[in-house]
Amino acid sequence: MTIFELKEKSLNFNLSQEKIEEKEKGRVSFVHKFPIEKIKNLSLDEYVQGTDKNSFCYWLEFKEILFGIGGGNASKFGLYKAKEDGNYYIYQGKNKKQLTDIELQETFEKIKTGIVLALEYAKNNEIEKISTIEIPVWNMVLQKILSIYFPEKFLTIGSAEALIKCAEAIGLKNISLTKENSIQINYECKKVLSNLEEYKNWHYEKLGSFIWEIYGQNNKLNNDNKNYWLLSAGQNSRLWNDFCKDEFCAIGWDDLGDLTQYKSKDEIGKKLQNFDKNNGTNSNNALACWEFVNDIQIEDVIIIKKDIKSILGYGIVESDYYFDENRNEYKNVRKVNWIKKEEINLSSNDFNNLEVKKLPIKTLTNITKYKDYLDYLKTILGIEEKENNNKKGFILTWNPLKWNWEELEQAKNEIKTNGYFIIEWSSRNTKIKKNDIVFLLRQGKEPKGIVGFGIADTDVYPDKNWNSEGKSEICYYLKVKFETLLNADKEEILLTKDLNNHSLLSQVNWNTQSSGLSLKDNQLEELQSIWSDFMNKKENNRKSKYPLNQIFYGAPGTGKTYRARKTINEILKEQIEYLNQRKIGNEENKYIEILRDLAWYEVIAIALYRNDKDKKYKVKEILETPEIKAYIKTKTSQKVNNAIWGQLQIHTTKESKTVNYVNRSEPPLFNKTENSLWYLTDEGIKYIEEEHLETLDKFKAEKIYTEKDFYEFITFHQSYSYEEFVEGIKPKIDEEAKNISYTLEKGIFRKIADKALNDPDNKYVLVIDEINRGNISKILGELITLIEEDKRIYNKNELKITLPYSKDEFGVPFNLYIIGTMNTSDRSIASIDIALRRRFKFIEIMPDLEQIPENVEGIALRRIIETLNQKITVLLDRDHQIGHSYFMKKEEDKDITIEELKDIWFDQIIPLLNEYFYEEWEDKLEKLLGDDFIKKISVKYKNLNEDHIIYNFKDKKEIGNFVEAMNNLSQ
Repeated sequence: MTIFELKEKSLNFNLSQEKIEEKEKGRVSFVHKFPIEKIKNLSLDEYVQGTDKNSFCYWLEFKEILFGIGGGNASKFGLYKAKEDGNYYIYQGKNKKQLTDIELQETFEKIKTGIVLALEYAKNNEIEKISTIEIPVWNMVLQKILSIYFPEKFLTIGSAEALIKCAEAIGLKNISLTKENSIQINYECKKVLSNLEEYKNWHYEKLGSFIWEIYGQNNKLNNDNKNYWLLSAGQNSRLWNDFCKDEFCAIGWDDLGDLTQYKSKDEIGKKLQNFDKNNGTNSNNALACWEFVNDIQIEDVIIIKKDIKSILGYGIVESDYYFDENRNEYKNVRKVNWIKKEEINLSSNDFNNLEVKKLPIKTLTNITKYKDYLDYLKTILGIEEKENNNKKGFILTWNPLKWNWEELEQAKNEIKTNGYFIIEWSSRNTKIKKNDIVFLLRQGKEPKGIVGFGIADTDVYPDKNWNSEGKSEICYYLKVKFETLLNADKEEILLTKDLNNHSLLSQVNWNTQSSGLSLKDNQLEELQSIWSDFMNKKENNRKSKYPLNQIFYGAPGTGKTYRARKTINEILKEQIEYLNQRKIGNEENKYIEILRDLAWYEVIAIALYRNDKDKKYKVKEILETPEIKAYIKTKTSQKVNNAIWGQLQIHTTKESKTVNYVNRSEPPLFNKTENSLWYLTDEGIKYIEEEHLETLDKFKAEKIYTEKDFYEFITFHQSYSYEEFVEGIKPKIDEEAKNISYTLEKGIFRKIADKALNDPDNKYVLVIDEINRGNISKILGELITLIEEDKRIYNKNELKITLPYSKDEFGVPFNLYIIGTMNTSDRSIASIDIALRRRFKFIEIMPDLEQIPENVEGIALRRIIETLNQKITVLLDRDHQIGHSYFMKKEEDKDITIEELKDIWFDQIIPLLNEYFYEEWEDKLEKLLGDDFIKKISVKYKNLNEDHIIYNFKDKKEIGNFVEAMNNLSQ
């Protein structure tokens, strides 16, 4: 692989921020527990593996810090403590040796001194000297130690083989590419890669993980095809039944111990020769051991041969190599899923036309390169290659900072009308074919993520492109038939930070600037599934179980406003939970969501206030505040510095003597010192504290979204007008110039409708209290038609009008809910405008007797209200009953006291009844309340010919027995 191919593969690679942070957290915890200065003073048991979970070597191997360093062979640390007897040893297997006393201490000091010296050399960039240190620790272990303390200088890789492959690819010269020199190879590789433009900004963990994926043991990105291996199941295949029963395969040479301890095939060969000096170099056996550990990959195919003329079956490798000490023999093991377990005899005639005339007699053979021989075995075994005739998947990129897609909304409308929109798009990848699947990735500006889905309408084709210097160059394009396009500035998109939470998609380089990034088949399958779920969720959000227009009506005190607020909660609850849990994620996203809809001058003022409201700032310092950094990501303009300078000057106080800018605007917030330091004026501080108190609170709150962000509350009255509700012209008086100007001002309905239209993924609610008290025809005007469900924006019969004042085209969005409340004691539903009645669902809220306490200290309150309401219905109508909410306490699970009931009765209920039956004492009020609550005074005056009766209500003091008087009402 060339360095160019390496760069190309990096376009496909990504590592989630969570993974990076997890690895860095582990590394820091190690350094904190074992600072360099502490290593030289470690005791023996603080160092060796085999003591407890707090030792240096235990942390190196088992705490999953940076990269792994193998299995259970503790001799790699130079010294270890055996759990069986508590003694200290070096080496493993037959070479295992116990150390005691002076020899033990000398070996331990040699290890510590060597590690400390290696760290000192690494600190001073004297890497070549590390190989001169005599230390009984394996290079892989020492490499891990160096990487932990100096991650900026080394790739987080311990495998010499992977490092050598990397060094060869990037063309490292004047350095010995041997396993013994792996630490210096690592250092030089990291230095070269870090200076390449593609990797300059990569975190150390991302770069290390990428190189390991390319050249490491599993070779995931580089291993395009599986390998096929012939293996013997022991002598005369005597282990085949064991293989099948326990789902594994194995090789012998148990005397070698754990095969991961050997650094090369030659080292294994020399060890084998020590065991059997009459067997030459043992090259085939050494190769089998080496390949079994290092070359066989997960998902490779193992074919078991019985002899040179028969096959027993085949399976798929499911695990890495491990040394199983619990087995009596054949301890070098891999897990295998055996697909076929059937003996097949081969005819010698079948081999006549093949390059290989018979099955090899070696223990393990890679037969992948013998194509005709392999095809023959696949055929007789029934091994079917999974042919991939599916469409391929690609990611096209779009950066709004470089190209403003002004026709995006037009394209979306075309998709709505025709089902698709075709556009030419550039691609650096020339392999995209017609009908391949493409996703459009928005980059460069927050929010970042998938904003489009479609298929390639053509193959990629070359065409000329004229650069800024007027020269032509050949670029590559394709036509894309987009079936879905989203406007990220107005609606929710599939965020890349969410995609990184999925295992397969976390490997995709979502930060790529290269259009045409290819997806692996399993990545495409996962992305399609996630996209489908995402779009279904968006569609379901448009469908609601709640009517878009509804009015709660009923008598006073029945809880209409309470019901409206409860409905708001039901409509918005899931939405708010989702936004707070999923959309925010981290502090920067939180800042973005809080500030995105504010103006530049507001964000600057908030930034100065929050960081230090009394400080004086350079513009450069303002740029570095977290609020400005987050806000910048919501903007397309790259001239941020100019924007800040301009806004500071525009909103400078008129009294400023250091700013000469003439066309200043309200509000005046800033001033500048003679040294060009900007600060918030007293008026600016007051402005933030008065106008942006809720904004400041959101920075402190765990959840920044509340119901208040998505609903408005308004009360209609007799003089309320269209100009207040929708839009109108309002006078603005300039007292200094003594003239009047007129400005267009949006009403509450226009404001919330615009918010809903610009945020189609979220629901908005407008509550109109006392809706029947306003002149509906006058207030709504032509909007009475637009609020119908099928006339809403994006719905079947979408309708827009031109507003009379602004001349803007306007429609009511599909995601705006209108809830009204109506007190029927003021105006009967029968008298409501028929046009309004036809467009709203009317929900009657009647008195709920179950909500009224049955008994209040001897007063049968529930029965009393039931009786009174029946009498009111007879004497007047059902619209004027007494509601239950008068008698409910705010505190849950608590009933009202008799004293509270007295206050309610005399201060609220009697005045309400007086209003219902004003001056109808004898005919109605007396029948309703009786003598207990009504007093009659007989008066006679000189000029009056007869006696007269004056009626009035008794006050609290005039009621002798309140309990008895109340209970009499139920008669």
